[in-house]
Amino acid sequence: MYYFIVNPGSQTGKAKNLWHDLEERLKSAGIDYKVCFTTIQNDAEKIARRICEEHPEMKRIVLAGGDGTVNEGINGLFGYDSFILGYIPMGSSNDFARGLGIPQDPLSVMEHTIHPKRCIRIDHGLVISEDGDIVRKFGVSSGMGYDADICIFDADRITDKADYSDCRQRCEGLEYVIVGGGIAAQNAVYTGSKNGGFIKGHN
Repeated sequence: MYYFIVNPGSQTGKAKNLWHDLEERLKSAGIDYKVCFTTIQNDAEKIARRICEEHPEMKRIVLAGGDGTVNEGINGLFGYDSFILGYIPMGSSNDFARGLGIPQDPLSVMEHTIHPKRCIRIDHGLVISEDGDIVRKFGVSSGMGYDADICIFDADRITDKADYSDCRQRCEGLEYVIVGGGIAAQNAVYTGSKNGGFIKGHN
């Protein structure tokens, strides 16, 4: 049995339509599967844990989404000898897939998922807080110090002011935005700094 955990919000919602094509492939191949969609943060973790709890037999669990979906999903998994984990990259950066050499084309990956030629055993990282109260797995990357500090979002202090009339991302309460070592925004006001760069595409 295949259990798919799908994040339809990946790639700013494009994954929802992409999953439709992937599911058609499953149906045409006559694969026995169940699919669960994530709707809110930490859903993938909860769904993965429920699958492991309710189905202790051997199974295939496939995460379909971006790196965030991978991070959540692996934190819900246990009983490593009772499942084979698959991953279909449907996010924006897909660093987990790049690190493992998984193709970026979801339809191609689906073919490998339902007709695998080999499986490999991989490790994940583990972060444990000093008091032992927090235990988190990670499969892509882990940061500390400044790297982790800038990921902390205080909803009581920081407010996103962007809307459809002005979609430029502005946050009240965010003191600095640093790009390429220079201050790009200070107190939600663009400084005019052009530290970043653009890569010109081809038509």
